[in-house]
This record gives sequence, structure tokens and C-alpha cells, in this order.
Amino acid sequence: MRLVSQAGVADIPYEKAVIFHNMDGVRAVVDGREYLLGEYSNILKSQKVMKMVREKSFWNKGVFQFPKDEEVEI
Repeated sequence: MRLVSQAGVADIPYEKAVIFHNMDGVRAVVDGREYLLGEYSNILKSQKVMKMVREKSFWNKGVFQFPKDEEVEI
């Protein structure tokens, strides 16, 4: 599966990424480089997006583009 950032500037392989969230968004580390995948207004939104990534990765194919903050409902 491919992970594409909100802005489309990062396109990374899920299988090689360590993904984590913090207060302001979701980030990934691949080969020692850190990428901002999505910025969110609160931790509940970033937690929900992490859940969305896990659900999509279960099928392990396709592309997951990180939604914009206003597209995530909690």
C-alpha cells in the first residue's frame, strides 16, 4: 500500500514506514527520514486517521491519501 500525504508531496510505502501520531498530526519515518502525512486540529482526529490507516492496511493494497482536517469527523 502507498501512503500519500494530505498535500500530495509525500508518497511512501506503508511496509517500510513507522507511522505515529501526536497532538498536531500523523507522521512517518522511512529510512531515517521523517514525513508529515497529515495535520489535524486535535489528537482525537489524528487517532481516528490512524485507525483508518490500519483498516486500509489490512487489505494491504491500494493508496491511502490522508484526509484534510475538515474531512475527519469525530
